[in-house]
Amino acid sequence: MGLDNSVLGKEYRLSKGILAIGLLTTPFFAAMGVFGVLVSVLDDSSPHPVAAALLFGCFWGSWTVLGLWVILAYLRERVIVGSGCFQIVDCFQTRTADVAAISRAIWKSRPNGGMLLMFTRVGKMKIYFGNYEPTDRAELIRYFRRTVPADRQENWTAFESSSA
Repeated sequence: MGLDNSVLGKEYRLSKGILAIGLLTTPFFAAMGVFGVLVSVLDDSSPHPVAAALLFGCFWGSWTVLGLWVILAYLRERVIVGSGCFQIVDCFQTRTADVAAISRAIWKSRPNGGMLLMFTRVGKMKIYFGNYEPTDRAELIRYFRRTVPADRQENWTAFESSSA
């Protein structure tokens, strides 16, 4: 069930700070990997240069892939909300649900910025509010607080007091 923005309404993108983290850390991690591999291979005093090169390459390569994932997340991920329905776009999937289809919505104070865990017919859907700019975060929280029936929401009071 794919709906476009004109049907759903407003689109919320991840904070530009997330892109900055990806753009700043990825080249650093890649450079550290290349440097570590070169030093391991070129250093004649190393007893196991290939093993050291593999260790450095795998370690820093993993961090580089994580940095690339952060950049991809910034480019792909979004939440689109509209009258009675919403869509969550992740790096590799898009899920759309009607607000009426939410059987349970749990407000959580952690991680930083809080999150909303929703149970729907299409499965569990999560929104990490800390990934959005403060004004977008407030609008998303307000949208789900107002549109999800109150009897299906859990832990709102604790969430509200911790995010104040």
